[in-house]
Amino acid sequence: NAYKDDADEVIKRALNGGVFMILIGSQINTSRRAVEMATRYERGVWAAVGLHPVHLEQMEVDEEEEHFATRAEVFDPAAYRALAQHPKTVAIGECGLDYFHIANGRELGANGVRISDIKSRQESTFRAHLDLAEELALPTSPYAFAESLAGLRAAIAKKIGYPCIVKPVMSSSGKGQ
Repeated sequence: NAYKDDADEVIKRALNGGVFMILIGSQINTSRRAVEMATRYERGVWAAVGLHPVHLEQMEVDEEEEHFATRAEVFDPAAYRALAQHPKTVAIGECGLDYFHIANGRELGANGVRISDIKSRQESTFRAHLDLAEELALPTSPYAFAESLAGLRAAIAKKIGYPCIVKPVMSSSGKGQ
């Protein structure tokens, strides 16, 4: 949502500077928007569609750079498949595991849900993304904080055999992985 009001201006400026891009959806509405925006440009703009793990639970995310409320979205493979089959869609993601925003040493999440259940939901949703990517022969854009990299690597290891975009993310200590 950072460029919601001036996205076309930002994209045109980037394209004029020779910068191509992939617009990455993080839930169904932003995935739709990524595909819709990519279709406005003949070349240089593509989409990736997926459900970021933070959007599986309803919670407040308050970080140094931004504050937002998530809504508990359930991954709908048919809806994401339809978006992923669009010619401007080039990857599945952002998807993965985000234990950083849920754990903080607690046993229960923001809404009284057990952390183990939230992690399980994230893992099964990530596997569903990997299955969809494999079905459509698309790469993925996986997401994980350092605290969840072991789970991410284990899930990917089960699906080796198709390309994967690796996106480095900082750990809670501020060190890159």
